[in-house]
Amino acid sequence: MNKEIFGVFGDRDEFEQFRTAHEFDDIVTSDVATVGIRDTGLGIPGRSASYSGEDGSCIIWGEAYPNKRGWSEPAHWLLEQYKKKEKTPSRHSTDPTSRLSNARAMQ
Repeated sequence: MNKEIFGVFGDRDEFEQFRTAHEFDDIVTSDVATVGIRDTGLGIPGRSASYSGEDGSCIIWGEAYPNKRGWSEPAHWLLEQYKKKEKTPSRHSTDPTSRLSNARAMQ
């Protein structure tokens, strides 16, 4: 089984300067990068997964075992989890104002 992940920083035209789209099972494009995935297991639960939508793009390469709610679309689920974490200030943030708001929230 030939599996491959290949990407470039840029749009699909830049991607196709190096590779052709028909070499891959899926191509995910964002405003930063374009990535092609070739994996016969793409879309099979527990295997590589991809998602691209208005809320962003995500690729899981290899084995993927999210919680039960994420089984049907693990890449979309992972992107949602990332966005939730991104909105929640971290206790380990280097931004001093976020430390203050975290300290208040913990009191």
